[in-house]
Amino acid sequence: MDKTHIEEDLRRIASEFSELQSAVDAFRSSPSGFNPEWTIKNSISAILQSVYMNIENVLESILKETDNYRPSGDSFHRDLLAVPSHGRVQFQGFRPSFMA
Repeated sequence: MDKTHIEEDLRRIASEFSELQSAVDAFRSSPSGFNPEWTIKNSISAILQSVYMNIENVLESILKETDNYRPSGDSFHRDLLAVPSHGRVQFQGFRPSFMA
């Protein structure tokens, strides 16, 4: 398993959560008369999207290594979340779930 790649993604996720907290704090503390709501909401949205994409990258790396499997097609996102928590049907009993 490419631990370096996964560790980099996890560091990026932690950094993005920190950025997200800063954006939320800025939104909550904006002075009256100045409404940066649109900018801050878009910043929060972009950060959340980036966090989710990095989590997907980590899950993809783990699945590729453990099951030699990469979800694809219309069910990509559903499979990416379902396979780690339930195991692949073909591998039930072979590999336990690694995500609750």
